[in-house]
Amino acid sequence: MSFQLSIALYGLGGLLAVGLFSQLSGKGKAMAPANFDGCGQRSNSPTISLREYSRKAGRTSPDSHPQDYQQRARLMNLDPKVLHGAIGIGSESGEILDTIKAHIFYGKELDRENLIEEAGDVLWFLNELSAGLGVTLDEIAEANIEKLQRRYHSGGFSEAQASERADKCESVVDRFEAPELQRREQ
Repeated sequence: MSFQLSIALYGLGGLLAVGLFSQLSGKGKAMAPANFDGCGQRSNSPTISLREYSRKAGRTSPDSHPQDYQQRARLMNLDPKVLHGAIGIGSESGEILDTIKAHIFYGKELDRENLIEEAGDVLWFLNELSAGLGVTLDEIAEANIEKLQRRYHSGGFSEAQASERADKCESVVDRFEAPELQRREQ
């Protein structure tokens, strides 16, 4: 796994999978799009865990990608799910930005329902990416919290600690690959 991809996993895992849903829900806890009925109304279903989300969302992932798509992914030394997930995150993030742009620059009302829907699409593609990398959304979220605890060792945000970036001492790749190497050696 490349270093850049590792950093992307940390950032996306923390900000999108947990933070954005918390902000949009107004409840301060992660909330998956499954809690909405498709028309922006909350359903009566309980909050879904990342593990349950991955299981359900994984059923909608293509089992096989078109042959030319697989060949291109392999030429880049990538699992097709990694390529699909990474490109999907980029395109869905663009849709989120477009909604924000319409609000800021064109004076439109913030389309909260669309933001929730698009954040769910980002989460779906993040799930696809994580499956291709062989890690779970729970592992990404846990690694992100560990990184934030190292970076913000005082327990909260500070400009100084953000600039210091104390979390960069340990490689992100080591976080995921070291346990796998230990399992192989046993």
